[in-house]
Amino acid sequence: MRFPALALLLLAVSAARSGAQARVAQRRFEEERRAWLPVRGGRDGECDARIGRFCYWADTVPDPAVPESPRVARARERLLGELAQALRAKPGDEWLSGQRVRYLIDGGWLDSAVAAARECRGGWTCAALEGLALHSAQRWGGGDSAFARALAQMSEKQRCAWNDIEPLLDGALRARWKASDCATRARIAAYAWWRATPAMGHDGNDLRTEYFARRTLMLLWDGTATPHGVQFGADLRELMVRYGVPAWYSRTIAGPGALSEPPVIGHDHAPSYAWLPVDSAPERLVTGARDDVHARGVGARARYAPPYARQFREMDAQLSAFRRGDSMRVVAAYALADTIAGSAAVRGVLALSPSPEMVRRTHVASARWSGVMSMTSPAAAQLVSVELSREDSAGFARVREVVAPNWLAPGRLGVSSMLLFAAREGAEVRTLDDAVAAALPSARLVRVTKVGLFWETYGVSAGGEELAVALTVEPIEVGALRKVKERLHLARVAPTLSIRWTDRPVRAGGEVPRAVSVDLGSLPSGRYRLKLVVSSGNGAAAEAFRDVEIVR
Repeated sequence: MRFPALALLLLAVSAARSGAQARVAQRRFEEERRAWLPVRGGRDGECDARIGRFCYWADTVPDPAVPESPRVARARERLLGELAQALRAKPGDEWLSGQRVRYLIDGGWLDSAVAAARECRGGWTCAALEGLALHSAQRWGGGDSAFARALAQMSEKQRCAWNDIEPLLDGALRARWKASDCATRARIAAYAWWRATPAMGHDGNDLRTEYFARRTLMLLWDGTATPHGVQFGADLRELMVRYGVPAWYSRTIAGPGALSEPPVIGHDHAPSYAWLPVDSAPERLVTGARDDVHARGVGARARYAPPYARQFREMDAQLSAFRRGDSMRVVAAYALADTIAGSAAVRGVLALSPSPEMVRRTHVASARWSGVMSMTSPAAAQLVSVELSREDSAGFARVREVVAPNWLAPGRLGVSSMLLFAAREGAEVRTLDDAVAAALPSARLVRVTKVGLFWETYGVSAGGEELAVALTVEPIEVGALRKVKERLHLARVAPTLSIRWTDRPVRAGGEVPRAVSVDLGSLPSGRYRLKLVVSSGNGAAAEAFRDVEIVR
């Protein structure tokens, strides 16, 4: 009986020695990496953010990467061999499994990283490793699922810590986060990730998987040698969670008489953007509100550079909703003025999402940089995203707004959205399809004199009835100072238009279409609100709004 006990002891000693040797090998690799980093000059001027020992600059354009030295690549291969050998002596060791996945990703062997993560046999950290590897391989749907498994296996305290997105937040949302308990924070986070999803056309939310990937890397870096040559501490944790792991590294030249190693500079993926909302209630869908991506300059609390958006643009679009039975048809007319076009094919997506749990999409394999997309969905307030992407990942454009049906308010009558279309002589618009064919891609009217308006009325009496229609055009965002000047006759009173007429008799047919042409030639440049009110003789009424910008 003594021999098996001795054998087990020898195996334990061998496993411990293998683990210790692997840690030495990891430290040796990072020392060798630093020795062969390309030399670059340092940055002058104030830091965009000072985080502990580190000075952070937000790069607005990519800093051309210098190819890695072959010596570093060979050193990484040796390290991976030693990690694999240590795992054979100590199978199931989560630290060894994690470092193996870390350096496979570091070397660009992404499929091998996914396979290595799936070989890990342990608790939630193994699921997190799989999420990290899948995210790195741009398999975001699988990454989302893996991180969901990891979170489900955590204790409540661990899960609360992993869901803590306070370092990423600013504005009113950060203040609300600080005042909330863990359960409320989880709900806020779920909605914030939903509103911040960079591309709803993808399976999974790559911004969320990026955040959890950063959290996982924080575990893997803790207690190990770093590319910067300094101990992994609170400042590196904050840098990693807010800005991610650098795309590549360089070092500066040590000055005469320097007593320490020259500093290592991490070069981020660029350009990167702040995607998370700043409003305090991201779960509230406000009709007509547009979700803009905030680059927010040097003040961005956190950034992420999607690999499919080496160039990113916001698009102009006109989004409208029309009743079709119990559902609604959403029409998206769009155009990208500052094109990122090239020879690569363009893919288009129209995505509708009423909640974090539901996204409906229609895909156009061969899209254009301007056009119209539409789809039918249940009649409810929807977060609508129009997305165009080049297949070579060089360009990505989107517009995102909340669209809600106007006809769900109490009352017999209802009206659709107003759809702006190009008013042309001799071109008659009778149906929604006619209006869609001539739809303007934006509510920004540049040198436009006449514009067509199309809408539908719902709930009209089957026997027919008169409808009184009122259309007003009024300026918006008139400041207090402007109003004072107008009263003192120091400024011209902002002009308005008001048109009233009676449609009779009108008979119901499911939906009653109407199109008019409006002359806006007398209005100067500025932002205006078009208000449509349709009412019947018995007092029933419905209204719709459309904000436009006139540019002369």
